Amino acid sequence: MTNRVGFKCFDKDGNPVITEGVITGSSEDTLAFFSTDRNGTGVVSVNPSSAGRLYMITYDSTGRDRRFEMPPASDAGLTFRVASDKQSGAVKIRILKNNGLDVPEGRLGVIYAHPSFPPVRKEISVERDSVTIFSQDIIPAGMAKITVTDIKGTVLASGWFYNDKTEELSFDVKVNLRILRRGQKSELKSLQKMKTGSRLKAISVFQ
Repeated sequence: MTNRVGFKCFDKDGNPVITEGVITGSSEDTLAFFSTDRNGTGVVSVNPSSAGRLYMITYDSTGRDRRFEMPPASDAGLTFRVASDKQSGAVKIRILKNNGLDVPEGRLGVIYAHPSFPPVRKEISVERDSVTIFSQDIIPAGMAKITVTDIKGTVLASGWFYNDKTEELSFDVKVNLRILRRGQKSELKSLQKMKTGSRLKAISVFQ
C-alpha cells in the first residue's frame, strides 16, 4: 500500500535544513527519493515492499549521510485519503487497508474533530464501507483532525484536514464618519448577506 509521509528537517540549533535522500527498507532496497524545501519540509510517497523497518537516509553537501529509523511497515494496517467535493457539499474519507487487517467485529469508527465543535463520529463496516461522507453543512470551516479507530477506541490512523467551505455570511459595515463629540450618538449599519442570497439588515446606536 502506498503511503504519503510528511516530514520536516532541522539542524542541531533548530533551524530548517535543505536536504535530500532516500527511504530504504530493512534489506537496504531503495523505496523512494525525497528532498526538502527552504523551510525544511517535504512530502514523499513510499510503497514498502514488505513488512519491517524503514529508514530515512539524508545527505549533506559533503555527501555524508545520516540514518533515521521510521515507524515500521505493517501488513495489517490502514490509512485514508480525504477529498472535498464542494459541488455536492461533502467531505469524503476513503479507507485504504491491507488484506491482513483484522479488527474487532469488523467495525471501524471515523471521527471528525474540530477545536470549536463537538466531534462527529460515524461507525462503518471494514468490508462494506470504503468511503465515509460528512456533510459540509454540519462541520465547520478550518483545520480538523480525522481519526480512524476500532470499536474499542484503539487509534489505527489519524491525520489533519482543512475544510475550505464557503462562508455562510458576508458583512458590509458602514459607520457615520462625521466628527462627534464625547457622549454624542451615531449609527453603525450592518448588512449581512446569507449564502442563500437573503439579506439581514441591522442598525446599532452607540456613544
